[in-house]
Amino acid sequence: MSTTINNSSNIPITASIDTTASSTPSTTTDGTSFADALAAASSTAPTLSSLLTTSTDSSAHRPNMKQFMDATGVSESDASELLYGVVGSNTDTRNWNAIMSSSDPITTARNATAQMYDNNTPNSDPTTNINTQSNGLIAQSGDFALQQTLNSDGTINHTGIDLVDNTGTILRNAGSTPDKIQHNAWLFGLDLNQASSLVQQTKQLSSPLGDALSQAIIQTNALDTQTSDSSQTTDTTTTLDQAQATIANDTTTAIPTVDSITTQINQLSGTLAKSTPTNLNSYLSLINQIQTLTTQLQALQASSVNTDPNALVS
Repeated sequence: MSTTINNSSNIPITASIDTTASSTPSTTTDGTSFADALAAASSTAPTLSSLLTTSTDSSAHRPNMKQFMDATGVSESDASELLYGVVGSNTDTRNWNAIMSSSDPITTARNATAQMYDNNTPNSDPTTNINTQSNGLIAQSGDFALQQTLNSDGTINHTGIDLVDNTGTILRNAGSTPDKIQHNAWLFGLDLNQASSLVQQTKQLSSPLGDALSQAIIQTNALDTQTSDSSQTTDTTTTLDQAQATIANDTTTAIPTVDSITTQINQLSGTLAKSTPTNLNSYLSLINQIQTLTTQLQALQASSVNTDPNALVS
């Protein structure tokens, strides 16, 4: 049989392949048929395009805390979350061999976590599902759900944003501050922009929570802009992922303040000084982000009636 193969230059190459049964041995050296050997290999090997595998394989290759921290430089808290916290009582099926072999284990682990919960099986406990009436689902957008529960007398018990998987199982409460919401979405590898359509409804139920969700989305998009030009630079991407984790752990308020913006400027300046991107765009992206925050800071200072001139950034 002849077959046409396209090489890297897109020039068709015709090769003759003998497909007669006599040209291929029917068994391996130990007597196992090739069909059986292929079937066995296919049942255990993870798909190359997937970051998921069997729970047994995942457990066998998952690093311990020290190994993960040494390989990534991530904090102890985030290492614990990325390895165990995001799994909780669920079964870890992330392909840790692929994760640790990648150039950026932090980002790859987060992507694997998102992929795992996009392919989850229904939980047998209905009380953990957002669609159960007692969980008070108001609206859902992607992996984010707005819920409000009531007391027996009809008064409001709790209003919150939950992270949910593809089956509706509640993974974790997102939090009530911009940084907590942003950081939890980051840990699970979720796109916080999915929650944009929930902002107005959330504000109607709880103005502080709605403002926190809105600010979390703004902060996430600012960091996405910062990293967009450096997506092909391994060292810079890793550094900026760590910078995102640091900013997400800050205690800024829902509404930007002089102090919160100054903190972000200092953190981004530190990232700029320490990172080693291999292209000019990476530096320019960081500089533009710092300039944008500086402009916002100056506008806030100018709008204050009691602004201290000595506090202005030169």
